[in-house]
Amino acid sequence: DNVVLILNTVKELTQPQIMTFVRNTLQVAEREVEKPVDTGYSALMSQFRDPAVRRGLALTMRVLKVVGEQAAPKPV
Repeated sequence: DNVVLILNTVKELTQPQIMTFVRNTLQVAEREVEKPVDTGYSALMSQFRDPAVRRGLALTMRVLKVVGEQAAPKPV
């Protein structure tokens, strides 16, 4: 059963749109890691005006919800 699950997961991860997403994300991260980052409150709040930032944050929160639901302790 585990082999089938692993193979299906690899198949899903190697879809062109997933591979493009991962490649683009890594390329941006590689470029941005060299730049200084302003982590001040006003700088962070100003980023919320960017629709792409809000969309990315919403997607990240959705993924974290799924992770949290799967990691929740099971009732005894």
